[in-house]
Amino acid sequence: MAQKRACGNCTACCKTHQVLSIQKEAGQWCQHCASGVGCRIYDSRPEECHVFRCQWLFGYGSVADRPDTTNVVVDYHKLEITDRMTASLWELEPGALESRFAEDQKQVFFDNRFHVLLVYCDGRQVLCIPKGTTFFRGVTSKLLEAGVRIFQYQLLPAQPAAADSYSQVSHG
Repeated sequence: MAQKRACGNCTACCKTHQVLSIQKEAGQWCQHCASGVGCRIYDSRPEECHVFRCQWLFGYGSVADRPDTTNVVVDYHKLEITDRMTASLWELEPGALESRFAEDQKQVFFDNRFHVLLVYCDGRQVLCIPKGTTFFRGVTSKLLEAGVRIFQYQLLPAQPAAADSYSQVSHG
């Protein structure tokens, strides 16, 4: 029987994710977080925090892949603009999305034809989509208006992702 995972002293999502109800910006430490310890208002934490569970808590990856170790928070959600389930990789520290762990995760998702949203510490967002993906009218412009850059990737047959396997989508 698999052992249930718990956050323990991981506070990665306290930095990576935005919490509108307390005006907490993505990529900034929450004012209520004791880094590496936990939430100082845990019993009365905002609903967004109460319901969020990273994929590691659901058993994704190995025990050693906890977000505070990899510096990457992995989650799945329906991206409203595209109306598609999307894998998101949130960077806890600058450069984490270029790590071997992040590259391996992107390749797993690409192999399974997921869209992958990369969310950087500095606020940049890049949506990686399979080459040849089309969106309903207006979706691309909505993504660009929201500040999301779009990249297409070429699916590679059973080999690690290469840095040059991404090509920027042409928009005009």
